[in-house]
Amino acid sequence: MENISSLENQKIKKLKKLSLKKYREQYALFLVENFVILKDALESGEEPEEVYLTKIFITKDADKYEYIKERVDENKIYVIDTKINKHVSSLDTPSGLVAVFGISEKKVNTEKSVIYLNGVSDPGNLGTILRTCVAFGFENIVCDAKCADIYNPKTISASKDSIFKVRVEKDNDLNFLKTTFMPIYVSDVSVGEKISNFSFPEKYVLVFGSESHGVDKEVTALAQNKLNIQISEKIESLNVSSAVSIFLYEIRK
Repeated sequence: MENISSLENQKIKKLKKLSLKKYREQYALFLVENFVILKDALESGEEPEEVYLTKIFITKDADKYEYIKERVDENKIYVIDTKINKHVSSLDTPSGLVAVFGISEKKVNTEKSVIYLNGVSDPGNLGTILRTCVAFGFENIVCDAKCADIYNPKTISASKDSIFKVRVEKDNDLNFLKTTFMPIYVSDVSVGEKISNFSFPEKYVLVFGSESHGVDKEVTALAQNKLNIQISEKIESLNVSSAVSIFLYEIRK
């Protein structure tokens, strides 16, 4: 294992850059700063490019360190100072662990239903939605060009260990919706058929929009039907992650 103590080290400079989307896309890499997510990745067969650990982490979390050391090539593990961890971390309280993973877009399985996200720009909401989808057995996600980056640190944090359990495809210019053979349904909180009364086909595309704007008109025009959940007249809209949870629960119950 190599020790790194300088902020001027080229590897550390690269780690710092990965906090920005343009560099994540340029290098096709993203960061994980949570042991549970790293553990889930390893158990799913995902291999990190590099793992950076502080001396404090190695000492205080010896069991976690042993777990990592048994499963990650020693040449990929680097020991860093606490100041470096603070420098590259996106967390208010750095965890002492930074793992680097490669980005590889996984095309959705069109033999199963798809959750389509239209303009979900908040990374925290996006991460929560990914986790909710996994919880209810929906592992095919398509994000349009207006969605937050799924590899944003806030998305990774909110998705917990779900980031490696979903197939996420990016869709530019609504090409996925325009070419899919599956029926398209748009979620709504005020109009459309009640989801509790709706009979879904074997596979379909279910679209969710942002809380502030809802589903875009261009997307709605491609849909076969609008579906809604009943909410109080006192409330105009729901947080999109809450809406997704309710919709998917209604589908699966």
